[in-house]
Amino acid sequence: MRPITRRSVRGMAALVAVACALAALASGCARVNPNPPAVPAQAPASRPGELVEGDPARRAIFDALRPVVAADLGRMSVVKADSVVVIGSFALVRGVPTEAMGAPFDYSTSTYATAVAAGEFRDGIVALLQNIDGRWAVVEYAIGAVDDPAPGWIASHGAPQELLP
Repeated sequence: MRPITRRSVRGMAALVAVACALAALASGCARVNPNPPAVPAQAPASRPGELVEGDPARRAIFDALRPVVAADLGRMSVVKADSVVVIGSFALVRGVPTEAMGAPFDYSTSTYATAVAAGEFRDGIVALLQNIDGRWAVVEYAIGAVDDPAPGWIASHGAPQELLP
């Protein structure tokens, strides 16, 4: 009689698993669902040039924006994007800074505390970036702007008007 080894035990376990699967199929216990649940697809871009979540270019844009926002706010935050539009070598990002776990950002210890307290602050960020030699760079950005600065930036930097909503 041959000794029982790890290899033979693994082989027996595999045979038992195959035998059980065949028995389940033969008895009708295991059925393939003819209508599997739909996997939610990514939301399509709502307009030309808009990047959807998961797009590698979108990630590269946020990799350039994240340290600039962190330096301004005094600590890391997550920018929850409302839209990211890329036309040519320019990108326009609109969103809201949040805490790491998604809670609203606490501006009380930031340079914006006075503006928040005075009601002269709109929770949000607008950023214009440009792709230069394959790397995204922040050209202009504003946190808490009451008036939209993007039209002025687009005019002064020669960015496409199609970036605007």
